[in-house]
Amino acid sequence: MQDPTTPMAATEAAVAQPTPAWRKSARRGLLRLVAAALTLPVAIVLTIVVHPLWSWLERSTGIESMGREGPAAWCYLTVWGLLALARVVPALWRAARGAGSHPTSDA
Repeated sequence: MQDPTTPMAATEAAVAQPTPAWRKSARRGLLRLVAAALTLPVAIVLTIVVHPLWSWLERSTGIESMGREGPAAWCYLTVWGLLALARVVPALWRAARGAGSHPTSDA
């Protein structure tokens, strides 16, 4: 058994404790996951609401988008993907602008 005052034991104790930065990252990741999950019902409703768009697309292009039960599965996935993209792009844009605005050191 190690003496708790040794540097190795202190390092192990520090590693075992979650840091505030880790908690903040975990919370942010969880919120993003919840936001992505909440876009599913919105995507389903929106896909059904734009029923005329899918009918027009099928008539004009011949791409199978409407079935007897409603829009095809790819229609739901397309709408959900666009909603998810709409959630991700602003965050990526802010991150890219934030990373580019910091002065770099030439030292």
